[in-house]
Amino acid sequence: MMVGQRAIDYANQRYYTATAGRFWTPDPYQAGPDGWDLSEPGSWNRYAYVGGDPINYDDPEGLFRSAHGPGLTNNPNPPGPANPNPFPSRGTGGKEPIKQPNPDPGRIGGGAKTPIDKSYNIDTQCQKSASGVMSDVENNFASFGNYTGSFDGLSTTLTFDVPSGGISPGAVVQIPHSTLGITLNDSVTVTQADSTSFTFTTNPGHPLNATISFTAQGMGNGFLGFTIKIDGTVSNILWSAFFAAGGSAFEDNVWNHFLDQITADCAKP
Repeated sequence: MMVGQRAIDYANQRYYTATAGRFWTPDPYQAGPDGWDLSEPGSWNRYAYVGGDPINYDDPEGLFRSAHGPGLTNNPNPPGPANPNPFPSRGTGGKEPIKQPNPDPGRIGGGAKTPIDKSYNIDTQCQKSASGVMSDVENNFASFGNYTGSFDGLSTTLTFDVPSGGISPGAVVQIPHSTLGITLNDSVTVTQADSTSFTFTTNPGHPLNATISFTAQGMGNGFLGFTIKIDGTVSNILWSAFFAAGGSAFEDNVWNHFLDQITADCAKP
């Protein structure tokens, strides 16, 4: 069969073009929010063949990735009028599907957004009161929050641009972050602030759909406790991929660096 000067061959479930060296139509397997596997990038590409590993697998029906070997290449429930949907039987008869539905919707790769529930804490000697430390943070948040570190081996800089009014309810804090000369911008809104605590709520476009709370507490005997709490979800499955690829560790480094600055501030009279 010829399509636009390309010869294409019918390969049971989809068409293949030898001239381009690729399938012309997508795999019938319905990749999507419930079918992507973040640990297997090949599952995102419905034009790929057996996840890009034809040495160890084949796919005679265009529906399943099958291990090479006797008895492992026949779909026990081939599609047809009597069985229009073979997918419920995935994983049987020696088959290994590209992606099984995630039984735990809270895990990365499932249909649900990845939950985020993190807490960063220190208990340190401090020459200032809880309100004194929080005043320092609110008056110069950038000196505590700005951070340059490595994300997947690439230097990434994160900065916090606080408006002239400082950390006060309704203030929008811009958060530009740069990698390889490319700068993206997220933002948060201050939704609560008092002498010993304040809270950010992330705005649309931020990797998280969450609240980020900062709390200082006097512990007695010259000690201060400081907590950063994040509660919410990852915004979408693409940001879930970002967090799985190292974004979560980068975030941990950002807030642990913040706590280091708190310790340094506590050492000042």
